[in-house]
Amino acid sequence: MAQSRRKTLVSITLVLLGVGLLAYGVAFHVINVHPKEDGAAAIETREPDAVRQASVGGLERDESGSVKQTYTGESPKACAT
Repeated sequence: MAQSRRKTLVSITLVLLGVGLLAYGVAFHVINVHPKEDGAAAIETREPDAVRQASVGGLERDESGSVKQTYTGESPKACAT
């Protein structure tokens, strides 16, 4: 009985730890996005926002490997296709 209870406690603890780490990664992981204009300062963008912008064609990786915006002003609202 005690061993079954210990397994359950360990399982619940690991699941909660995993959920906490996922939430932390989504909430606090940021990437640097360089504006379309050369020489402008990079903007820190949260990962979910960067994924949304990339999916509608708002971000692309340039030759140097950095992430750049493909627009100026307001971001695209929907995929161009």
